[in-house]
Amino acid sequence: MSPNNSRESTYSTSVIQINLGKRFTAATTLHKELKTNQICLIQEPVVRKGTIGNVPRSHQQFVPYTQDKPRVAALLPKDLGRKTMVLSGLSSGDNITLRCSINKDLSIILTSIYMDITKDI
Repeated sequence: MSPNNSRESTYSTSVIQINLGKRFTAATTLHKELKTNQICLIQEPVVRKGTIGNVPRSHQQFVPYTQDKPRVAALLPKDLGRKTMVLSGLSSGDNITLRCSINKDLSIILTSIYMDITKDI
């Protein structure tokens, strides 16, 4: 507790990273197993018409806007997703960067990156 006896806000979560290999069954299994407070950074998601299907109601999806099929995405708990914005200048079809406001003094940056093994870094 702070000196003035007010409760400081806390946020507890875990972050998982997974490559779904564009497989629908992998995506379905992930969505069933995803815990309410988990952040999920995804490579090779199943994306149709700019969206991921069957996302649990507890989560908000973030998919970068691109003319090609995006190879990354992120799923955030809805309460955190409402305080998140895509940093479009740092995002493309192969990466998405998000700024999440935890409170007025604290933000975190999350990024999901697809690194193509056929291309030089």
